[in-house]
This record gives sequence, C-alpha cells and structure tokens, in this order.
Amino acid sequence: EVLEALGLEVPKVELEPTEILEKYLNDEGVTLIFTRSIAKAEELARKLKYRLSPDFADKIATHHHLVSKALRETIEQGAREGRIKLIFTPRTLAQGIDIGTVIRIVHVGLPEDVREYHQREGRKGRRRDISFTESIIFPLLRWDRELLTRGVSVFKSWLELPLEHVVVNPDNKYSLLFESLFKFVSPLLRKSLSKDEYKFLEKLGLVREGELTRRGKNAWINLNFYEFSPPYGIKRIKVKYGEESYLEDISFCDLVEKFQPGCIDYTEDAIVTQHKLGGKSGRVVTAVVEEPLSERVIWSNDTLAYAYEEYRKAKYKWGEEPGIFKDYIAGRLHSEVICVVHPPLRGFGIYTKIPNRVQWILRGRKSRLVPVNGKTLVMRNLKVIEVPTGTYGKYNDYTYGLSVELEPGEDLKWLRIGLALVMVVLRVEYRIAFETIMYDLAKVGEKKLMIFHEPESAGLLEKIDWLEVMKKIEDFIPNDLTEVLLQVVDEDAHLEFIASGLRWDIAKQAALKALSYLLLREKIALKIKDREIYVPRPSRALKIAAIDVISLPLDEEGRVALIVVGLYDGEEFVIRESFKEFYIVGREIGEIEDKIRELLNKDFIIGVYGFDDLLRIISESELTSLAALLIGLKHMNKIVDVKEEAVRKFGVEKLPLEEVENALGWERTMHLQDIRMEWENTRRYIRDKPYSKWIYSSRYLQRKIGKYIEENLETIYKLYLVLNNL
Repeated sequence: EVLEALGLEVPKVELEPTEILEKYLNDEGVTLIFTRSIAKAEELARKLKYRLSPDFADKIATHHHLVSKALRETIEQGAREGRIKLIFTPRTLAQGIDIGTVIRIVHVGLPEDVREYHQREGRKGRRRDISFTESIIFPLLRWDRELLTRGVSVFKSWLELPLEHVVVNPDNKYSLLFESLFKFVSPLLRKSLSKDEYKFLEKLGLVREGELTRRGKNAWINLNFYEFSPPYGIKRIKVKYGEESYLEDISFCDLVEKFQPGCIDYTEDAIVTQHKLGGKSGRVVTAVVEEPLSERVIWSNDTLAYAYEEYRKAKYKWGEEPGIFKDYIAGRLHSEVICVVHPPLRGFGIYTKIPNRVQWILRGRKSRLVPVNGKTLVMRNLKVIEVPTGTYGKYNDYTYGLSVELEPGEDLKWLRIGLALVMVVLRVEYRIAFETIMYDLAKVGEKKLMIFHEPESAGLLEKIDWLEVMKKIEDFIPNDLTEVLLQVVDEDAHLEFIASGLRWDIAKQAALKALSYLLLREKIALKIKDREIYVPRPSRALKIAAIDVISLPLDEEGRVALIVVGLYDGEEFVIRESFKEFYIVGREIGEIEDKIRELLNKDFIIGVYGFDDLLRIISESELTSLAALLIGLKHMNKIVDVKEEAVRKFGVEKLPLEEVENALGWERTMHLQDIRMEWENTRRYIRDKPYSKWIYSSRYLQRKIGKYIEENLETIYKLYLVLNNL
C-alpha cells in the first residue's frame, strides 16, 4: 500500500472475492454467496458480470425482496436445473428455500447472529449424492476480520456460543394490539372485548367514546404480515429516454431507508431523482422516480448537481479521473440514508423512523501516506458527500421503548461503552440476539438522555430483571471473544474502549451505572412506600418561586441558539424565548430578571433544580446579568437547591427531574424526548433555509420548549413542598 500510495504499480497480494467466485461458474453444483446487504449482493454480482462474457454472466443472479417474486422463482428453478451457478443473496435464501444442488456457501461478511450463520450453512449438501461441500469466509467489517485473525480457537468459541433464542413472549402487547383491534372492528366479536382490552386501545389513542379514532382506523389498515403499512407498496417508476416503466413496488420502510432522492438503486443501476408527492399536506410520497445512473442525469438535477460537483472536487484532489458510473461499478461509490428513530417514551407505543439526510460515500482507488507523530500511516481516501435533497416519508410501527433522563454531568463516552457491554452480557448469559434491544445516548442542549427500544416488538424491556442483569455483569469475566462481540454491538464504543486502554473494570462500572438509572424509580418509590405525600396547593402566599432554563443550538457550531427561561410564583408562569445570535442575546430575558427582583422585594425565595448546572447553562448562553443575579441570591441564602434536598431525603446519588416525577406518579405531557424530536426536526427543516427564516421556522420548537419548561417549574415547585413535608 505504501508503494501504491507513492504512485507505483504493485501486484495485489489480496484477492478480490469476484476473482475467486468466477472459478466456480463451471462447477456442477450451485454456490450461494451470502452478503450483509442488498447493495453488497448487487455490487458483487455486477462486478462479476462486467468482467465476463454474456454466456457466463447469465449464470449469475441476485435473490432478495426487491427482485420480483416471479423472477426469484425463475432463479430458483434455474439453479435446480444447473443453469444458474452463482446466487448472491443477503438473507432470503437462508430462510428455508431448498434448492438442493448447493455445494458451497460463501460468506462475504459474517452475520452478527450465530443462528443465522448456521442457517446459511444448512443450505449446502442437502442431497445424498453430493460428495463435496465447502464454506468460504471473506471478512468484511472490522469485527469479523478481528475474529478471524485471532485464530481458530477464538472463531471456534464464536461458533460454539449458545444459539440466540427466538423470542416468543405470550405477554407481548403487539399480539394484544391485534387481538383487541380485531375484536373491536368485528361485529361478531365486539361483545368478547374485555374492559382491559378497551382501556388498552383507548390508552394508545385508537378508540374514543366507543368509536375507532383516525389513528385506530389507520392502525387496522396497517396491521399486515410483513410490515406496519397499507397492503400495497410504494410505486417505483424508472424513466429512461423519456419512457416510464413500473418496477417492483418497494415497502414503506425501504422508502425511508433506501429510496430517498439521491439514493442509488443497486438493482437497476439507477439513482432516485425525485418523489411524487400528494395528499393534503403535499408531502405524502406516492411514487419513487429513478433514472439511469449517469453524469448527464445527475448534472441535470438541481440538487444532485451540487453533490456531483463535490464528487468531482474530491476526485481531482486525489488525482483520480472522475467517472461516477465507473466508481459505482467498482464498488467505490455508495449511498446511505441517515435516519432518526423516535421510540415510545415508556413501555408499549408507537415509534417513528424519519429519513434525516442522504450521503454518498466515496472511496479512492489508492492509499495515501499521512505523517502522524513521527510515524507514517497509510490511509485510504474517503469522502462523505452530503446530498442537499429534501427527505420525505416516515415509517411507523408499535413496539417497546424507554427514555430515561440522565444527570447533566454523566460521561456519555463511558456510558456508551457500558451499554455495549450490557448487550454483550445479554447475548452471552441470556442468549438474546444483538439488536433485539437497541440503545442510544443523546445530548439535548446541556441535558442528556438514555433511550432503549426494540426494533421489533418483543416485550423484553418489560420482562427483564435488570437487578439480576447487574449481578451477571459484576460476575462477568471478559475474554478474547468479548472484545470482538463489543465491536459487533458498537464499533465506535469499541474504538473509544481501545483508546482508553481496554479497562474492563471501568466498563463494568459504567454498565452498572447505566442500569442503575432503570432502577431509580423503584428506589424512590421504596423510600416513600406507605407514606402519605401531601402537596399544598401552589400559591403566591407561600412566598416560593421556581426558575428553569434550557438552551438549544440550532447550528452545528452553536453560534445560533434558542434560549428559553421560565419563572413560576405559584400562580403565574412567565416564559420568555430569546435567540443567541453570534454572541448577541435578545432582550426578552430581561423581563425574567425584573420579575425575580420584584419577587425578592416581596420576600420570596427561589427554587432551582441543580444550581451549578443551571448556572453553567446561563453562563454559556451569554446571560451574564442573570448569572450575576443568581450568584448574588445564592450568597444571600435566597436560593434553595431542590435537587440537593431531594438527593438527601431520598438517599440516592443521581436524581434527574423526570425520574422523580415518575417515581411520585406525577404525569407530564411534554418530555425531554419530545423536545429532542422537535429539535432534530427543526434543525433538519432549517438546514437549507436562509438564516433570516430560522426564528419563524422554529416556532413549533419554541412552543414545545415553553410547555416543557412550564411543567419543569411546576414539578420543582411541588417537589419543594413535598420535601418539606417528608
């Protein structure tokens, strides 16, 4: 690679998978090549076909859900009859289809689940007259390369892991959702609908006053076998030389994840150029339009042309000739949709997946030399190109989720490592497959969130005994395979873990800390068990006020931020929104300061939830006058830190405000996760708009933050009163 980076022609030491696979075209049996994605299956098949004559190319096929059912059946029959020799597939042929003549399994990238590996392997040698079978593995990612380079013993220990359980939970509320809705819409079964089932549907917003709501009607239509969507797909139209042709429909989930404008359709050598939009809002996707992938098509599209110019610039800097179709054929150009998932806040509910942006990932042909700290590293050129197109559509389904507010001072890096270790322990000790439960850590201004959700509703989040899991983590002894499994779960966390010196002791403590948040509510509930909680009615006569603030950056650099400050005196909320624009803050917050001074003159005390955290947010928001006022009040003993008092009374070290509410059974309508969702939507919406329109375009975010601050203030106020009565 060093010689290549210097511009010298060097024979390749490693073999391209296609160089080996073409040798199998003359075998009597069939070779199944399993990949980790449709894109990889199409890429390898395309590479192989382009280097062979048409006679040999006809012996190669791809098999996945974007290939029509009729063509898939033709491919399967062709393989049985010996006309098809190589079939590239991500998963469809691992799920029980018996071709019979398979003699060889090729893994281009190992699957994350051992069960899937054995399913793949079970496709070969299914006839007694087959005298020879073999398996070949091409590592694709860091984790499977690491697994194989650690030797046969480590690979064998991976193969010998207990197979992942197929989760069958009779208490899964997804089943209850279907059964309850089915009874409700059926005239014959309506009488058998129990009171609990009706309340369940009512809680989900599916029924009201004995009738299906609009959401309920949509849910009944969307409850289908393969995905939660109407019983038909999104239309896919290919335009070539002005002629339209309809291709196989795509699913609503594929629309969000793979078919946004700027995405490459690997099955058709095409690129999505636009969405047909309709509906009342004008944002409902009715069809996907794609055209052949070429410079002409991209250059003639207003938004794609910008991305194409970035592509040309990158190729020029690398000293390579631009050729977008050539790079696509060689597997050096891919597209990717970055999605945002909004799971249910607590328990079973609806989750939403939204396409956030489209990227092109471009890899260079050659390596380059990079001097770092007196050493020379060989790096492969890589460029991520943002495609400035609008994204449309969303995918909804019902599943389990859990959102937990964290302490502002938590180290998210180590918490991520700890959560990755939790998933490894769940896999090894409980045989729970990776990605049965997903986690995320988010920063919303200065506040932090930990989110869990199940991509497919299993009901494990409600069933798992987290205290028992914590004991398993304490007793867990990591080995060579554990580190590899950590890579499978979260590659970024693994890189951070390596940089931190592979400290398993700290990783275990971080895992325990993360799970301790899930037990926090139970701890508080235990403290107040059998004790009557009396909350005096809020009133100005109590001479108490509460203050809170939140600041959210609207751009990546934090130069523009939305600041909301609120004050509550027991009867009146004063909420003011302001914008920090390049170190200049609006005057609206001054009204809050005037109100505080007015209350002080009436001998009020000011309650806050975490004085140091509040002061840091105010200072970083350039609210110098307000910061000085609060510091002065602190010295005058006019500030009460309600959080400090709660920590002392409840006997816990960490106490996020929303977790206190949950433990006390107090309801709120606006959660931190709701703010996160609206914040991300706003940033996505204003990304391509002129700065002059940002304030107006963030009006929905302003309203939601105002409501969130209002509910925070009421909780701080009531909590102060409760603590005084404990």
